[in-house]
Amino acid sequence: MTRLGRMPLLGRPVRARDVRALVISGTRYTVAYALRVVVVLILALLHERQQRPTSFSPG
Repeated sequence: MTRLGRMPLLGRPVRARDVRALVISGTRYTVAYALRVVVVLILALLHERQQRPTSFSPG
């Protein structure tokens, strides 16, 4: 996830508005995140077997 801070567009866009997803290599996890000006806001860390939420909201 260190690369995410340097390359915030590394993840792919998903259906949820303004949300991107990045698969963490070597694991079964995907991180969902949104970009905010110069801050990467992590919205969720999802295991591959979890059902994907239909929307994300900052907590």
